[in-house]
Amino acid sequence: MASSIATVKVFQKNLLATVGALSLAASTALLAQPVQAQAAVAKNIDIPAQSLASSLNQIGRQTSSEIIFLSSTVQGRRAPAVHGNFTAEQAIRLAIEGTALAARQTPQGAYVIERAPSSGEAGAGSAAAESGDAEIVVTARKREERLQDVPISIVALPQSALDKAGVKSVADLGTLVSGFTMGGFVTFAQPAIRGVSTTSSQGGSENPNAFYLDGVYQVSQRMLLSEQPDIDHIEVLKGPQGTLFGRNSTGGAIQIFTRDPVFTPTLDTNIEVGAYPGAGSSRSAARIDARAFVSLPVVSDVLAVSFSGAASYTKGYYTEDRTGGSAGSDSNKLIRGKILFTPGSALRIVASVYYTYSHSNAANTEELVNGLSAVSGVPGVIFAT
Repeated sequence: MASSIATVKVFQKNLLATVGALSLAASTALLAQPVQAQAAVAKNIDIPAQSLASSLNQIGRQTSSEIIFLSSTVQGRRAPAVHGNFTAEQAIRLAIEGTALAARQTPQGAYVIERAPSSGEAGAGSAAAESGDAEIVVTARKREERLQDVPISIVALPQSALDKAGVKSVADLGTLVSGFTMGGFVTFAQPAIRGVSTTSSQGGSENPNAFYLDGVYQVSQRMLLSEQPDIDHIEVLKGPQGTLFGRNSTGGAIQIFTRDPVFTPTLDTNIEVGAYPGAGSSRSAARIDARAFVSLPVVSDVLAVSFSGAASYTKGYYTEDRTGGSAGSDSNKLIRGKILFTPGSALRIVASVYYTYSHSNAANTEELVNGLSAVSGVPGVIFAT
């Protein structure tokens, strides 16, 4: 009799757990149902042939669907015209046909565009799809790999995340990358990854955290502070990377990848204007930042060019004690040009050139006035005047 009572109690517990799980599943399904129902309705779609990114954005708007993709995944790819009555899934598949990309739908109803896995990666691709994680492709090991397949501590930030956080240069990464800080002295940048950095600011000194721009090592530390007008994505590798990146990568490596030309006319501009009201001995001063990116096709699907530029200026927030005027002006400019040449489906050539200019008087704002100094009255002391 005692065993029968125990069996009944166990059965009651299992029954309650099953009913609770069914209730949770039913409520989850009810929440996802409206989004998926909208996506399943065929709508009249009218989208011309254009870049794949623009086509996917228009499909999302015209079908009231959420479509998620990385700009690096669809960059340089084109989509055919889509005209007629289609569901969101049908329209997406028409747009990505022949691009080696795949679309999958998350349990919440959103569509994720990612690279189609090869036969050897099918198992890993299925696991990623089940986990609901969007695919991020990185080049931390000098080749394109999915982020989840790279056995390195790495932070990969796409353009969308950088734009939301207002990141314009490496100096702003501390808001997004844990264990990363940016120090420096005047024009000498001193990034630190996991506490590994340098205190040297002498000419020719280099930081133990390697910095690469479009795969090219940058000797000048000043480039770490330059505002980049056309960032595509950034990768921060933590820990020693000497095997693949060689010199000056004891603490890690920082890689910035800029946008390549596309075969669709593109124009992106951004202008920011601000003003500091001044307080105490500091002066009120305005600051202006402007950035632009333009890409044009020269020969359809074969040759394209892009130009980007950034400029910032302020007359300075300091007061010149001798004249009462402004001091500490800061002016920066960067111009970059790129050429994309695709003579065949298996060959893609990108050439780029850039020019950067920086002029800052901030280092000269603490000069002595008429030789005045707190140590001037000490016998035998030599100081600059």
